[in-house]
Amino acid sequence: MTDTAELIARLRAAMGLMAIEDGRQAKLHDLLETIREQIRLEVAPEHRPVALFTNIQNAVYAMRGRTPLLDDAAIAETLREAADALSSLVRERDAYQIALNKIDAIRNSIIGFQSVGWSEHIYPLVAALGDAGFPGAGYEASRKNVSTLLEQIKAAEARATAAEADAARMREALMLPDASRRLLFISDTLSSKGYFNRSDICVAFGVSVPQASADISRWLRGNPGVAEYDKSAKRYTRASLSNTGRQG
Repeated sequence: MTDTAELIARLRAAMGLMAIEDGRQAKLHDLLETIREQIRLEVAPEHRPVALFTNIQNAVYAMRGRTPLLDDAAIAETLREAADALSSLVRERDAYQIALNKIDAIRNSIIGFQSVGWSEHIYPLVAALGDAGFPGAGYEASRKNVSTLLEQIKAAEARATAAEADAARMREALMLPDASRRLLFISDTLSSKGYFNRSDICVAFGVSVPQASADISRWLRGNPGVAEYDKSAKRYTRASLSNTGRQG
């Protein structure tokens, strides 16, 4: 439980740091642009430090075209969803744990008394299940659709484990170099959408078309037979079983 809460805190802290870095880069862009304009307006062309002016101008253009960290589609939205999903699952699991503790006490009472009573056991059991979000149904409906608390708890734990694994994967992605994050983005996009193209990479990371093409080529070399090029749609799709060896 503590590990999950700590992970949620770290995810939110990472988003806060990303917002701070976005603000710093925006201020740097504004400062460089101000310096550039002062040189352009106040210094005659023949007296300008040409190399310095050119470098400042190039820096302004480069920062103007950058993708802010919180707009990075490869990580930002996934981080938000992972943190929200984990918080919800923690609350759900806490409710289940409380219900299990009550049910465990009822079980111990049954064992101790060697008998089952409606007032001592059955009614408290129904109340514990209701508090955990399982109001139950009438006798006839219950006979037709039998489901145990244990099965639902196992399903919730499986969802929590999967969410924690996704969050850990995204946390690891934050530590990867830009090139590796772009390759991971290609794999995730193919898995979730069933296709990808150069524009997906350009929009998500703010890179040029030649760079996106180079990333795709590198990904294809590392994942032979996984995707094939659809000429009519001008994008890569999952390779069909009959053409697993074809690459676009």
